Amino acid sequence: MGKRKRLYSERIKRNKEIFSIFKKVRISPKKIRATINLIKGKNVFYVLNLLDNFLSFKISIIFKKIIKSAIYNYINKNGEISFKDIYIKNIIVNSSGYYKRIKYAPMGRCHMIKKRLSYIKIIINKR
Repeated sequence: MGKRKRLYSERIKRNKEIFSIFKKVRISPKKIRATINLIKGKNVFYVLNLLDNFLSFKISIIFKKIIKSAIYNYINKNGEISFKDIYIKNIIVNSSGYYKRIKYAPMGRCHMIKKRLSYIKIIINKR
């Protein structure tokens, strides 16, 4: 393991941050970043309720999966859980590449269509 990765893993172990990662999401990062501000820094129970009842975006289903996975990671690491204390510390959304598609154009040409993919990382912590 390289020095940068080792230092990063040691920092995470010290801070006891629990995270969950979802790779290759078929939604562009620009669309995901529009909904991040609604849930960043909020209580986990409040966020799950918000995603269930009020948000009808495609990304809300994916966020629910990632948050539940992070909660289960927290339970596996710490053993106990109280939803009042756990909050979403940070959400990281990056581009994860794209699929290339072709749109046919006049005069025998074609244009590239990029179906963008995303990489989502949610970090939860105890207050």
